Amino acid sequence: MAGAGGGRDHGGIVAGAWALAPLTRRLTDDGRLLGVGLLLLGGCCLAVLVSAAVPSAWLLVPIWLLNGGNNVVSNVLLARRVPEAARGRAYAVLGAAV
Repeated sequence: MAGAGGGRDHGGIVAGAWALAPLTRRLTDDGRLLGVGLLLLGGCCLAVLVSAAVPSAWLLVPIWLLNGGNNVVSNVLLARRVPEAARGRAYAVLGAAV
């Protein structure tokens, strides 16, 4: 894996996480989608805590996948729940918070 600037492998991992987006269409209930998002967030938090002890950078790949999945779920929820006229501002607030 490359440094903080990312690289070829990092881009592939992020693109792989974004491949989860079509799976979110199956979850039409926003409450269930929120539950999935919270589960992914909890998994990501746990993975970040465990990552302090990993001996190899390749073991950090699941963290990137969990983080990407959480990003997909939060963006889908935002697109579903926020009126179209306010989406730009809502995405800006979410991006600033993350």
